[in-house]
Amino acid sequence: MENKNITPKIDLDKRLYLRPREVEDIFGIKESTLRRQRTGNYGFPFIVIGRKPKTNKGGVVFYSVDDIYKRKFKFNVKK
Repeated sequence: MENKNITPKIDLDKRLYLRPREVEDIFGIKESTLRRQRTGNYGFPFIVIGRKPKTNKGGVVFYSVDDIYKRKFKFNVKK
């Protein structure tokens, strides 16, 4: 029996931005945590594409791969 729920491997060297689901799959940060951080104005920086001006609904949310690496691993870097 073949497993159809295999997540495709994402090459982070070629990607600049990730959607919340991809951030969860790769870095283990729950999508609900990311949502809570966005609405509370803290956490990872994000951009929204396709949202009407002066509204808080609609659009597609993206997170920068560089920002996630900088903030998630900033205490694990050895000099």
